[in-house]
Amino acid sequence: GVGPSAGGLPAVLICGCPRAMASAAAVPVGLRWFRRCRLDLGGVAASGLCPASGFCRHSSGRSGVPPPPPPPRTSPPPPPPPVALGTTPSPQKAEGSPEQQAVASAAPPPPPPPPRAPPGFPFGQTSSPTPSSGSASGSTALRAPERSRNRWQRESPPPSQSSLAGGIAGRRRAWLQTLKDEEALPEEVLMAVGDLKQHSKLMENVQDLTVAIGGLGRQRLWKKALELLGHARRAGLADTIMQTAALTACERGSQWEIAIALLADILQLEATGSSSSLSQKSAFGRGGGSEVAGEVRAFAAAMGACIGAHRWTRALDVFSGIRDAGLVPDIVIYNVAVHACETGHRWEQALCLLVESEGCPTPPTVVTYGGAISACRSALRWDWALILLEIMRHRSVGPDVIACSSAISACDKAHRWARALEVLSSMKARGPEPNVISFNSAMSACEKGSQWHIALQLLRELEERGPRPTLVSHDVAISSFGKGSRWESALALLADLPSRRFRPSASSYSAAIRACGNAGCWEMSLVVFAEADARNHGGQTMSVLYAGLQAVPPESRPPWMEAKVRAHFRHHQGRRGQPG
Repeated sequence: GVGPSAGGLPAVLICGCPRAMASAAAVPVGLRWFRRCRLDLGGVAASGLCPASGFCRHSSGRSGVPPPPPPPRTSPPPPPPPVALGTTPSPQKAEGSPEQQAVASAAPPPPPPPPRAPPGFPFGQTSSPTPSSGSASGSTALRAPERSRNRWQRESPPPSQSSLAGGIAGRRRAWLQTLKDEEALPEEVLMAVGDLKQHSKLMENVQDLTVAIGGLGRQRLWKKALELLGHARRAGLADTIMQTAALTACERGSQWEIAIALLADILQLEATGSSSSLSQKSAFGRGGGSEVAGEVRAFAAAMGACIGAHRWTRALDVFSGIRDAGLVPDIVIYNVAVHACETGHRWEQALCLLVESEGCPTPPTVVTYGGAISACRSALRWDWALILLEIMRHRSVGPDVIACSSAISACDKAHRWARALEVLSSMKARGPEPNVISFNSAMSACEKGSQWHIALQLLRELEERGPRPTLVSHDVAISSFGKGSRWESALALLADLPSRRFRPSASSYSAAIRACGNAGCWEMSLVVFAEADARNHGGQTMSVLYAGLQAVPPESRPPWMEAKVRAHFRHHQGRRGQPG
């Protein structure tokens, strides 16, 4: 029969007793396998119902479930009347029509009823009381159920090895697909690796080990990935592709020291020729239209691990070692190197790498130009950022919204609000479509240039045409009102934030306090500071305290404000282990 299970899956039952049904209801379908007409139910083997004897081993009531009631006992027929000696019993007259009497006379006599089982025998098992050892009929009756079960086993052979192998192979394919899924959860990946270890001989398959290490690396489970790599090394199965997958796991975990050590091992294996050649393409490339060879991909992963750990100088050292190893860097390596220069504010070196990358078979991409523009932004070189943006348009690279927003941010940091508005207008006219980050950067540039009316105009444009403004957009507008001594407008926008479905943050209160302080209304600054303190922003955020100290003169600060400042500094000094 088919019954419901706990997970919503059907539970196939070949035994109708309550214990087998309760056991099968809690076992998934994928964990069951049949052998000799028995069902493996998580350690409880439920025998099937014998068609000859009806014997079921789970119906004895030991599991706590009462056995089904026995069939009702039928009363034996009354004995015939006594017949006197020397007389012949008279035949009884049959009832019914002559046709019915003819059929009854031609039918064979019914078999005698089976003997009733004595107390202590399982329900449904037919046997006779134990006779003497010399009784042949008694031994035959006792062996009848066993003979029936053996005949049933012969009629239902066990499943073949091919069917069992097919089920394991299907589960292996499902777990490998889980390991390759980018959206899989860490728990699912760990479960897949554990099941592969147990059922499909993961520790003996190089491809499965490589896929498992790659899946663990995507979930930043670099320790588990290194454990599998260590087992593969002890078994002599580790090749360069597998070690590159482990190096990628270290990259995602920012383990730069282990990544550099793995890179040295990979280079040693390639030099000695004891590993498989990596003329084939790696399955762990970064994409972006370029297929990365194994050695170059290993260098890129090691550089990424150094950048993630804020070791950009080590990343550039690894980049310089590519040519020493006799390899030619491709555009992916140049992208990572430019990103390292961006982290270290090395805009000149980033431009040199951009020019050098033009000699690659693949020309510089939007990622390469975007990294160079971000490096110029970090170094406050807004002029070179705009030049690179124009070069991208002339070379048909097509700047994306990230590169254009980086150029606007470079103008913002350099207090060039007019240039920032030019880039924003160019995005509206020539593309790409500006997003909310582009508008926020332009508004911040106008705020630094005391152009509060342009900032307010951009905020209204966001509200009317989209994209929807964020809380950062309103904070920049409040701060721009402060630069223009428009403290009334700043407080009005602060009070209007709840109606716009925004909760004022510490930055919102800090901008409003500065706006009142710049206009000389330090009394209103105290009011805003008190409201921020009531909302648990004044006593815990340094920006609110610093804004209040700037807005209110020392001789006008109330005692409660001084106490808040002292308590805040005492708290932070205690956390750092410094004396109060």
